[in-house]
Amino acid sequence: MWDVFISYAKEDGRLAAEIAEGLERAGHGTWYFERDSVPGRSHLEQSTEGIARSQACVLLASPASAASREVDTEVLTAYGESKHIVPILHGVAYQELLQLKPVWKTCFRAAAAIEVPPEGVSAIIRRVILGLMSLGCWPGALRATDYAPFAADSVLIDPITAIARIEGEIDVANVGRLSEYLLRLLGDNVARLVLDVSGVDYFDSSGLGLLVGLQKRLKERGGGVALVGLVPRVRRLFDVNSRPMCTTGRRLMGTTF
Repeated sequence: MWDVFISYAKEDGRLAAEIAEGLERAGHGTWYFERDSVPGRSHLEQSTEGIARSQACVLLASPASAASREVDTEVLTAYGESKHIVPILHGVAYQELLQLKPVWKTCFRAAAAIEVPPEGVSAIIRRVILGLMSLGCWPGALRATDYAPFAADSVLIDPITAIARIEGEIDVANVGRLSEYLLRLLGDNVARLVLDVSGVDYFDSSGLGLLVGLQKRLKERGGGVALVGLVPRVRRLFDVNSRPMCTTGRRLMGTTF
């Protein structure tokens, strides 16, 4: 099963495979034509199905993809399906791309793009994952009432950065299990933890204390905790309790989304 569709021209197949590999290391499922298509069915039929079953579309935008009828169809299909499109630029500037494909400006819905640097895909994959997270496309989800352990590589962006999503009410009844899970996730090396709390309805003092303790632990490692998706009710709890680490939750790793 996949949650990210990768659109690309065949000339950029190697980079598309690298993007897929980086996303899958973080726990995403991906679909791209060269690896996942089957013989007998049309490109249009398979790509349309792949987009419909995904949460987001990563577009590897290049001069080759701008000239590709298949990629153009995929972008328009993703737009028609109301899928978020995440543009990754390769060999073309953003404004140049929009001059080549003016209609894509509408399809992107003002989405920011990121360029593949000379260092390659590995230098930007963390930011791509964070961008997907900001759009609600997460590689894994946990409920506050069920912290069953799962493979660490499903939530690690890189060796020192972990992400997780928690939901429900965080209180004295379950904070012990949450603490056990998160400490196991952090291990000895993780210094940066991104928590999506958009599904959390309530933190009591024990939950707040857990976050403060985690912040202190990770600060000693040169990192910290970032909270994403604080709903107004929960944000007020942090404001009242003066938890400065949680006021934005968006500047960790120098990334804003």
